[in-house]
Amino acid sequence: MHPTSEVRSFEEPIPARRATRAVALSFPLLFGLASIVLGMVSITVNIVLLPMQVAVLDPEHKETTFAVILAFGALAAVITTPVVGALSDRTRLWGKRRPWIALGALLTLVAFLLLATAHTIPQLAVGMVLSMMAGGMLLAALTALLPETFPVEHRALGASLVGMGPLLGNAIGGILIAQVTPTSIPASYELLGTLVVGISLLFALTLHEEETPNVQGVPLRLAAFWINPRTHPDFVYTWLSRLFIFFAWTTLSNFILYFLHDVVHYEHVSGQPLSQGTQIYFAISTLAVLLASLLTGHLSDRWQRRKGFVITSCALFAVGLLLLAFTSVWAVVPPLAIVIGIGMGGYLSSDLALATQVLPDEYSQGKDLGLMNTAVYLPMILSPLVAALVLSTFHSYPILFLVLAGAAVLAALAVGRVKTVR
Repeated sequence: MHPTSEVRSFEEPIPARRATRAVALSFPLLFGLASIVLGMVSITVNIVLLPMQVAVLDPEHKETTFAVILAFGALAAVITTPVVGALSDRTRLWGKRRPWIALGALLTLVAFLLLATAHTIPQLAVGMVLSMMAGGMLLAALTALLPETFPVEHRALGASLVGMGPLLGNAIGGILIAQVTPTSIPASYELLGTLVVGISLLFALTLHEEETPNVQGVPLRLAAFWINPRTHPDFVYTWLSRLFIFFAWTTLSNFILYFLHDVVHYEHVSGQPLSQGTQIYFAISTLAVLLASLLTGHLSDRWQRRKGFVITSCALFAVGLLLLAFTSVWAVVPPLAIVIGIGMGGYLSSDLALATQVLPDEYSQGKDLGLMNTAVYLPMILSPLVAALVLSTFHSYPILFLVLAGAAVLAALAVGRVKTVR
């Protein structure tokens, strides 16, 4: 039975739970800080600390071991986000979303303790699974707050914070590790864990959740996690769009280092270590994401147009990938990083705002947004598989980037099929 039909069994109708009050000036700042810790929990650990630990514990099979551990972590997050979203819909203890933010912070602490003291691959894998579960828990709670705290006219502002926050958190986390704890992995986890727990608990303690009806007492059944494409096509099209675009972004992020080494020959042409080239690329693209997300989010809210911004951003992303596919010159890469970053930033600001407007059920927003966010984690599993297949078959980064450009185009086409949002 669909959740909506379960809710209708209540004797009194429940009003829609979409925010209508103005957003307090302090809230976006705290909300943004809470979003930043997502990058520290998930991205910084995934791309900085975990690879170093795997290289030490299993140097002969480090690539395979890293991919397997990351896949298990992503699978855990795929399960966690909708389940926690559904449970938070039914929570009445200290608010609906706050308890799960606090629990996510505490689970991060446990995960980082395991990761910091890991001397075996199994312990590292368990720590990684818990870390990704913690990240999924925080993401589920934060995205569920979007339609409940940001009215429609400010929805893209909140979406841009959730979208760019993890990328900014990753950049901050990487800088802190490089500058403060460059020689100690345990100290890096201690530093990141302190920030994650401190910021998350601060946000939870200061968060004011309005008393809103929920589905407490309605049994949570497995069937509730199925969204019928025929009944709710706009939700499915939006989910597909996110899957395609995050697949392209994740794959590009994972393989840009190898592209700079194998195609651009960065070390030879610049005389600098390869790590510098990747840092330059990510710094430029992240800055472009941040600026584009804030600007397009403001315009999307002002004009109350979502689809146009999402489609244009996907097209710009695809153009950047197409141009990157046919270049081997380092001087061209930074400008293309700007193009790709602007495309991704524009997408992040409007797509999640659009997603909150195509939810199937006003009473299960946490669960439905949790399902929507599985499209963020699934590419972590799909990306290495598809990229390995393409590169092993064609031995060509241009073909891989053409595949990613095609994914960006499919993302635009999927959003174009949405009917209920402008």
